[in-house]
Amino acid sequence: MKNPSGFSTLLTMLSLTVGSVTSLAANAAISLDDLRNQVRQYIEQQVPEVEGTRWEIQIRGLDPRIKLADCPTPLAFKVSGNKPIARNSTIYTQCFSEQNETLWSLYVPTQIKKMQQAVTSVTSLSAGSIIEAKDVEVTYQDTFMLRNGFFSSTAQVIGSKTRQSVSSNQVLRKRSLCQVCKGEDVIVEATGSGLRIKTAGLALNNGTQGDTVRVQNKRSGRKINAVVVATGKVQINI
Repeated sequence: MKNPSGFSTLLTMLSLTVGSVTSLAANAAISLDDLRNQVRQYIEQQVPEVEGTRWEIQIRGLDPRIKLADCPTPLAFKVSGNKPIARNSTIYTQCFSEQNETLWSLYVPTQIKKMQQAVTSVTSLSAGSIIEAKDVEVTYQDTFMLRNGFFSSTAQVIGSKTRQSVSSNQVLRKRSLCQVCKGEDVIVEATGSGLRIKTAGLALNNGTQGDTVRVQNKRSGRKINAVVVATGKVQINI
């Protein structure tokens, strides 16, 4: 059976043979809520479990006028077109008789959101604000909207300075903050061969964790490239 355009599940149901409909009508009905739950459980078995991530599964487009008869065997599910699970997947649902004959089938459109932990502002912050623990929280956000350049832990941003105004309930982006800010003092940590040396430096440009920034050693005046490892702290290898 071809997937009808526009996910018209009602038309799919109407394509059942008259004989099948008559036979099914005598059995107890499967509610649409039962079907939604079973489809959701099927999808949950297909998606990976990742720490700090959860999945939101929405069942869409089921016409409330659809009446499903009971199925003598467990319902069978597969992704339409034999494709991998994706953000918008249609789950092909089949009911088989005990003789393995198809009694009815149905296309169930779904939307599957991968939600990931991201640091979000609790209140609005003006440019130049120093972020405190009370200003931020971790929430789950749709990774489709997150893309790159966000933080997953509040420890990564506390003590940072906002480079631009931030609205309440807004995901904090790396471009919106500086953990090392131009013209401000930083700790320069030099590591290598089992040694760990710290000295004072001056940031010559802005950066967040993982960025390479220019730093001037306040003792020697030497300018070096260093990697931002935390708020107010950079690191070089020796």
